Amino acid sequence: LALGVTPETVTVVPNGIDVDAFLGLHSATLRRLEPLRLGSAHPIVLVPARVTPRKNLELAVRVVAALRRDDDARLIVTGPPDPHDTAGVRYLGRLRRLARDLDVERAVHFLGEHGQQTPPRVVADLYRVADVLLLPSRDEGFGLPILEAAACRLPIVCADIPPLRDLAGDDAAYIDPAADAADVAAVVRHAVGSAAPARFAARIRAAYGWNAVYARRIEPLLAEVAAGA
Repeated sequence: LALGVTPETVTVVPNGIDVDAFLGLHSATLRRLEPLRLGSAHPIVLVPARVTPRKNLELAVRVVAALRRDDDARLIVTGPPDPHDTAGVRYLGRLRRLARDLDVERAVHFLGEHGQQTPPRVVADLYRVADVLLLPSRDEGFGLPILEAAACRLPIVCADIPPLRDLAGDDAAYIDPAADAADVAAVVRHAVGSAAPARFAARIRAAYGWNAVYARRIEPLLAEVAAGA
């Protein structure tokens, strides 16, 4: 007040956190995430699987489309199609077309679409970046992602098939691999929303990550100052 400035004219820029640096994400992970522009995306749905029909990835694409009716949901599929199996390459093409038809092409990310395997260190980082693990497989021999997600305290939504239920027991949310995408999206929302750490982490990214602080508070202030200059 001594300077003649009223409180309502003051723009408050909160403290923030460099989420990627705090998590210690590997440089290879950062290179892969940068073009995805995840920003305040929520929920980030992780499917650490090869691109093969038994993984039922078309359901994952449809689920993200359903989630995007209310949120900036994203899907990250880590594995490539089998380079020795033309059916896998054709399957990836069908998934890409499905994403285009559902208008979610920019929200569906196939990290191994060019045949490269996502490095284990990057996959491990993605478990800490994601909000939920989704395994809609029609068939699984074991289900290693269940164990990895549990180690990272990541909410798990998976197909109700014996190998996965044997691993997760009562600590996962189960879906029918043939279920309607809207019903699975509701299960995903509940799994993320009922996990306080995952819910809080998404809020921190959206409100207090430095990219968000800059975009919401600093950039408009700079524009205002420039306009008044």
